[in-house]
Amino acid sequence: MMPRFGSLRNAIATLRRSAVAGVAALAVCACYTQTRLTSLPVPGASLIVELNDVGRVEMASQIGPSVTRIEGYLDARIDSQFVLRVTNASSISGTVSPWSGESVTLRPTFVQAMFERRLHRGRTVAFAGGLASAVGFFVLTRGLGVLGGGSEGRTPGDPVPNPDSRWGH
Repeated sequence: MMPRFGSLRNAIATLRRSAVAGVAALAVCACYTQTRLTSLPVPGASLIVELNDVGRVEMASQIGPSVTRIEGYLDARIDSQFVLRVTNASSISGTVSPWSGESVTLRPTFVQAMFERRLHRGRTVAFAGGLASAVGFFVLTRGLGVLGGGSEGRTPGDPVPNPDSRWGH
């Protein structure tokens, strides 16, 4: 039994959404790199902080129980502590909770490891080139008329015009 036209259209739409989500995920992974830090970076840096056992216990009232990893931006350094504007918090179970930039103050003794997220220029250029090539290929193979070509307003089933007819224009 052949699938109905509507279900085929839904399948194609789902495939397109999946492809867009895949490209977005690839863009995020391909364009950034994580560098382990040995000293605290400058304010504004994008950080990933892995908490040790003491940090998980002491920070539970601020960030919730069982949080092992905090992502965000370094807001300020106050004495030996630092203030992080949190964007994500990951728990032991692997659950990631999005945050909207709330500030959390951390002590260095709570930190097991700290990483800085930086834009990777080489990967970003390679991704942008690949994306541009894919878009160009799509435009060229679909005959979208972007480059001046394309159809002349005809749809399938229209009669073919006779170039010798003086009334065919």
